[in-house]
Amino acid sequence: MNGLWSKVGCRATIAQMRYSPERTRDCAAWLVGRQATVVGIVRHGAYALIELDGEREESPGGVLRWPVHWDDLEIYNSLPQPGQADVYRLGLSKGTRRAIQHAVPADSTVSLCGMRARPLPLLEWSLPFVPTAARACSECVLELEQRAKLAAVSGRTSPEPR
Repeated sequence: MNGLWSKVGCRATIAQMRYSPERTRDCAAWLVGRQATVVGIVRHGAYALIELDGEREESPGGVLRWPVHWDDLEIYNSLPQPGQADVYRLGLSKGTRRAIQHAVPADSTVSLCGMRARPLPLLEWSLPFVPTAARACSECVLELEQRAKLAAVSGRTSPEPR
């Protein structure tokens, strides 16, 4: 399954609906031909979790993320482009009554502001940090903005961890 993680962030087109879960196949008429981004891996590597391009209103039932079998997808780039994959994961700090959401780089337990934070794994995938969330750490948001400015000046398209 380690090789499958290299496909997270890749672009894909839904080519067919033969092997995907039944509930996904029920929406085949709306899904086949749509373009998406692989955002995760579910069911021990059996399915790709994809996020459809476009607005929520354009998707069946307003759902943008769907589990799709790998054989039903046509993946057309093998490496994620800068800025497509989530660089920072959501992590919660311990000891506070009201959980604060921190930006945690991949494979780390220390947030951008220096606090220890536990990333929240969900089905072998981590939730992304959202700077606009109500409980987002203001120091992490400021650090993320500074890194984005530095990335823009240096010509990179995403604020990657230092």
